[in-house]
Amino acid sequence: MFGGKKSLSLLFYIACIAVFLSRCEVKNPVEDRAVTPLLSNLAAPATVFLLTAIPYPVSVHVTDPQGWDDIQTVKAFLFGQNRATPVWEDTLKDDGIAGDVISRDGIFFTTLTPEFTRGDTGTYTIGVVAEDRGDHRSDTLFGTIVVVEGEKNGPPMIRDPVFPDTLTEQTAEDVFLSLHVEDPQGEGDIDSVWIQFYPPLKPNPFFIGKLGDDGAEGDVAAGDSNFSIRANLKDDAPEISNLVAPTTLSRSRENSTVLSVQVSDPQGITDIRSVYFVTTKPDGRPSSGNPFTMYDDGDEINHGDQTAGDGIFSRIITMDPENDLGMYRFDFIAEGYAWGVGKCLFRFQAKDKGGLFSDAIVREGVAVFEEVPSDTLTHFITVVE
Repeated sequence: MFGGKKSLSLLFYIACIAVFLSRCEVKNPVEDRAVTPLLSNLAAPATVFLLTAIPYPVSVHVTDPQGWDDIQTVKAFLFGQNRATPVWEDTLKDDGIAGDVISRDGIFFTTLTPEFTRGDTGTYTIGVVAEDRGDHRSDTLFGTIVVVEGEKNGPPMIRDPVFPDTLTEQTAEDVFLSLHVEDPQGEGDIDSVWIQFYPPLKPNPFFIGKLGDDGAEGDVAAGDSNFSIRANLKDDAPEISNLVAPTTLSRSRENSTVLSVQVSDPQGITDIRSVYFVTTKPDGRPSSGNPFTMYDDGDEINHGDQTAGDGIFSRIITMDPENDLGMYRFDFIAEGYAWGVGKCLFRFQAKDKGGLFSDAIVREGVAVFEEVPSDTLTHFITVVE
């Protein structure tokens, strides 16, 4: 299975046979250990499946005191249980081709397939040995490979994502998202397929949705390996409720009171940018201090807010003899952080029932969103003497 001089092959074979039969570590007979190649980091498949005829990688790290050019041959031998004759042997290469990643980095590479088993399961021993140009052999490095029935579980494979190039306030409420998914073990091995949507300038997904292939919830046809969903990707506005405010205030003396509102946001409280109110005087003119910011900072002394971060925004207002008599209008408004215009990301991925993940597919789109404030909550306060 490998080339080279017959004498070298015979020496490797005899060395591996002796080690395999004794099951003890080989000690190189050469007295000058400084010239002997050294092996480390043997990487071989722990499990080989009879029905999975893929190349399984085998690699080992080899160093030589005289440098890389002094390494002449690196070979691997595979023995079955209670067998002195190898069932497989091959030469490992460090040339940067045929699966080897980097040439001359000291990592020697080859592959094996289940053909060596001849249909037999069980435990196999792999031994790797190196020889330099001065005929100095390394100690043999061993590993174990277990051959089992069946097929290796491969991860799902995904392709052909369908997503919008551009999102606007008008189109974001009903977005069709789709992905073609295949699994080596069949569609029955697919556990889940999902989409993550990242709006502009946000590190966390705004939407995470599960795609289905059942002909429902936006999926066109069941069982065609195209997983789909119809999603609402609109950045909804905050909502204001639970206003606490008086209906009458006296101006005869300085009179302070706290106004508060409850504000919620579908994207979470951190998406609330500002909460404020504007006032209109009894004669219809706007107040000179508009807009008046409300706070959720827990500063009860200056702002009247009792607990920070609870979604209740507060503001202290004061009436004095200079205030006009009559009915004042208070309009309360909340604004979230708008996405504006920018790049958005769609990230697709799938997982099988064995817990293996597909590679992720990430695609870019453009989001064009205007700021959408909450509905206005209006309240009237009458100022009396």
